[in-house]
Amino acid sequence: MLVSMDRFRTVETEFGRRFNGHQLNLPRPEVLEEGDSVPLSYVFVADDAFAITENLLKHYSEVHGKLNNDQRVFNYRLSKARRVVKNAFSILAAGFRVLQKPILLCPEKSSDCYLSMLLSAQLP
Repeated sequence: MLVSMDRFRTVETEFGRRFNGHQLNLPRPEVLEEGDSVPLSYVFVADDAFAITENLLKHYSEVHGKLNNDQRVFNYRLSKARRVVKNAFSILAAGFRVLQKPILLCPEKSSDCYLSMLLSAQLP
């Protein structure tokens, strides 16, 4: 599972505190295909603003010299993954314009609003 993290202040949010404190309850690493022996972690895809952790991927930097071919391929694929995630969220935001600004409702009513949007999106 990939989630793109851009340069927002995660430390100042509940998500940031849980991420930095390893309290997100992410699934344990698992083997994806039979025959593989290496379990893969669920990760977030980030840019240079974040320090690398077990559950956060970021590209190799060229600051310390030239990248080898494997590093360039990794950077390309990671960049592609970030674009896919950004495009998916853009499509969701365009479909649910109400998500682009704060909802001025009490939490109980806003959860009903989200539920009705999701149900209406699944109807043919």
